[in-house]
Amino acid sequence: MSLAQKLTYDHRTEGNLALPLPSEQRAPKRAPKPAPRRRLSAVTVLLVGAWLGLIGFLMTLVYVNGQVLKETYTLTSLNRQLTQAEQENQELRAALVKAQSVDTVTRWAEAHGMQRPKSIGSLKVDPGALAAKPEPAQEAPQADAPSQAPAPKGVLASVWENLCTYAARLGLGVR
Repeated sequence: MSLAQKLTYDHRTEGNLALPLPSEQRAPKRAPKPAPRRRLSAVTVLLVGAWLGLIGFLMTLVYVNGQVLKETYTLTSLNRQLTQAEQENQELRAALVKAQSVDTVTRWAEAHGMQRPKSIGSLKVDPGALAAKPEPAQEAPQADAPSQAPAPKGVLASVWENLCTYAARLGLGVR
């Protein structure tokens, strides 16, 4: 049989290309069947579940450990800042005590042209007075003289009088 006899001219021809007759076409191949699936045993499922649970637990431990380390670092840095603030506070208190001393305030006031009123006095310490004077003996109160209460005075006047008496006993001069 020749090629011309095999090919017939009909509607299945497209241009110069001739298609074989349906009797000569091969039957389509069937697709291979998929392999049957194996079922997992209950033990395998339990082992996989336990493994995943263990991995989840370990990941949680790592996360919690990271959070604890982060909080520890935060607390350490806050403690460091607190210590530094306490040191600065001590330095400021020392500077404040130094700035509030009587001599510092007096020098600053005199440098700015301020004068102390004549009615206000201050105590001056004579360095040799304390070493040179012995302590005076206490006078015994007279038992036969009736004790009289002093005349009422203002609170500041009585405090000033007591201070002057104490300063005189110590050998300090009042100006």
